[in-house]
Amino acid sequence: MCGLYSAFCFVPVNGPVLRYHTLFPKRWTKERQPLYKAQIIENAEIGTTLLTLSATDLDDGVNSELVYSFAAKGRVDPRTTVVILEATDADEGVNGEVEYSLRSKGQDHIFNLFDIDSKSGAISIKGPIDFEQNSAFEIHAQASDRGQPPMSAHCKVLVEVVDLNDNAPQITVTSLMNAVKEDAKIGTAIALVSVLDEDDGINGVVKAVIANDPPFKLQTNYKNYYSLVVNGPLDRETVAQYTVTIVATDEGSPPLSGTAVVTVHVSDVNDNEPRFAEPVLNEYVRENGPVGVVVRTVTAVDADVEQNASFLTCLVIVLLDRCCEAVSDQLSYSVSEEVTPGTSVGNIAKDLSLNIQDLESRMFQIVTGSKRKYFDVNLKTGVLFVNERIDREELCALEQKCTVRLEAVINDPLKLYRVEIDIKDVNDNAPSFKSTTQMLDIAESTLPGLKFALSEATDADVGKNSVATYMLSQNEHFSLVTHKGIDSVSAELMLQKPLDREKQPHIHLVLTAVDGGNPPKSGTSEIEVNVLDNNDNAPVFSKTLYKVRLLENTPVGTAVFTLNATDVDEGQNSEIVYSLRSKDQDHILDNFIVDPETGVISVKGKFDFEDRRAYEIRAEARDKGQPPMTTHCKVLVEVVDVNDNAPEITVTSLLGTVKEDAKVGTAIALVSVLDKDGGRNGEVRCEIANDVPFRIESNYKNYYSFVVDGPLDRESTSQYNVTITARDEGTPPLSSTTTIFIQVADVNDNAPNFTDEVMNVYLKENSQVGAVIKTVSAADADVVQNGHVGYALFNANTNSMQINSM
Repeated sequence: MCGLYSAFCFVPVNGPVLRYHTLFPKRWTKERQPLYKAQIIENAEIGTTLLTLSATDLDDGVNSELVYSFAAKGRVDPRTTVVILEATDADEGVNGEVEYSLRSKGQDHIFNLFDIDSKSGAISIKGPIDFEQNSAFEIHAQASDRGQPPMSAHCKVLVEVVDLNDNAPQITVTSLMNAVKEDAKIGTAIALVSVLDEDDGINGVVKAVIANDPPFKLQTNYKNYYSLVVNGPLDRETVAQYTVTIVATDEGSPPLSGTAVVTVHVSDVNDNEPRFAEPVLNEYVRENGPVGVVVRTVTAVDADVEQNASFLTCLVIVLLDRCCEAVSDQLSYSVSEEVTPGTSVGNIAKDLSLNIQDLESRMFQIVTGSKRKYFDVNLKTGVLFVNERIDREELCALEQKCTVRLEAVINDPLKLYRVEIDIKDVNDNAPSFKSTTQMLDIAESTLPGLKFALSEATDADVGKNSVATYMLSQNEHFSLVTHKGIDSVSAELMLQKPLDREKQPHIHLVLTAVDGGNPPKSGTSEIEVNVLDNNDNAPVFSKTLYKVRLLENTPVGTAVFTLNATDVDEGQNSEIVYSLRSKDQDHILDNFIVDPETGVISVKGKFDFEDRRAYEIRAEARDKGQPPMTTHCKVLVEVVDVNDNAPEITVTSLLGTVKEDAKVGTAIALVSVLDKDGGRNGEVRCEIANDVPFRIESNYKNYYSFVVDGPLDRESTSQYNVTITARDEGTPPLSSTTTIFIQVADVNDNAPNFTDEVMNVYLKENSQVGAVIKTVSAADADVVQNGHVGYALFNANTNSMQINSM
């Protein structure tokens, strides 16, 4: 439902505990309405709840403090929810997650009695709540987000404890006489009876009666003060002792009662004559009996006791007229605390118009009803004086008005006078803080104008002698805002100038509480402000570009380079996580990895100078703040060549065979050498390993011609196996070898040769025509056609003869 004022609404939330969402449809200001109240009746046993929203000055837009007030009845069971706080945060993520807590400064008694759920904000009862001990509590609550650093807001919850009728009346009996004489007149006062009920209101209204039926009655004096007086004839010989049961019942619902038993002893008066057992005695005595002989023993009985029964003496008892009259006068005095014992308060005899000479005879006395007797009366002068030291703070604690109530009693006739003495406070106590040091954690990003709750000082004195104001030591960042309530003064610390943790991480302040006494007294508390880091500084690399060299074939896991970034923030805001940028760096991520904590970049894959000679790594340093801040750098990795490739020889043949009459310098083949390494590792020298009539001629860099370097003779050597070796200049050098097969082609450079240069042939006469005279043969070193031989017979003087070749 909405309240009477359109600036706010109360929206109940279903559940076992009434929960309030406070909505502000329009700006709520002190100038428009300083105090809002809405009364909401709960169905729970807690009863009526009063929610009070108090607006304080906004001071140019700075949010005011929100005050909740709730009423709880009597001794509330533990775990009962008092109120559910709800704070909202416009941020998101962890920055918008709110945790609730009770402020720890100066609230030990609150911590003993109340608890708060950090998640839901439900404030619940933790310990016993007793109206008679505390009728109200002021709880300082705080809501903090989970950002780094966290930001917080605070509010007050005023819990008013509503009295329950949980205290029975207590009866105190002050006896005026040890025993009452059996001939006491009706109205004779025996004792004073006072009844105290610690409850309040109707729960403390008490009526006292006598439960049984003795010859006594209670006579009202003033409020809860009574006299126990004789109300009928007494006869000790009939009843020597009475047990009087006094019952005091309050008017609470349900009513409670207290009982006191008073034993009244009836004292004897000589109202009975002695009586013989027999009224007539006949006794016979012998004549001439000796003197002193016992004739008869007689006995008499007296119903009285002690002396009244031992002597046949009639005692006349003169009784004082103890008829109790109602209070006819009430006196009021005042005296300052801590005055010297014996100090006069006033002449009570004069003020009561009593004759000073009658004070002793009429047994004038002061009845306090307590163990300590702060005041007494001088019976010779009638002066009421201070009997012992009075400490108002001990007597009445923080009560604004401290009153000592006395009863003045005088006999003949009995009169009771009520005396009230107001104890005036003196400024004998200085303000003090429960904690001499207050710790405040404030984020450096906090905007000026934000206020922070401070522990309040307490002063055992009251009124103007209590805490009047606060003062703050000189500083450039903070000022003090004081709030004056009805009975108290509180202070808040307001930020005036932005904080910078990197310049000033700690600020020391002194808070002084001053009372209004004359002269004033003061007490101090030190404030230690810890400026919490805000993530306002990004990590910084020492360089934006780093260069390193890396040998190819470096084993996986080898450290290449260690990144190092620094962050001037602290805590998580300065903790750095390293990473390699994932965008457009697949080849980098395949070959390198970085340790996120140490920043060590190490080898992940294989490196080959011949495949890639350099890498550009884009690295990132990110802090752990919320939100995190980042910085980047480049790491250029130059891959250093290692002589890991032997030269490769390629032979391209120009001729299938070489004629044996080929000239020196004739090119037979082209030879190329390739070494994939770089630098000197790729510089190659090529040579023929064996001794052959060939040589290598350099054409261009690693290109060569394989040429004839000497005469060839097929008939001597028809083929050659030429071994070519290529060796680089690396350390250690690597080499490779290839073999070239050279076939020498034949030319007709050899004539046929007969086995005999001169042959003598003898021919028989008369040989037949066609008969074989001799077979001859010739050999030719050449081959194929060049080695095919034909025969012919020549004679210089004759024609040739035909010779058949075989």
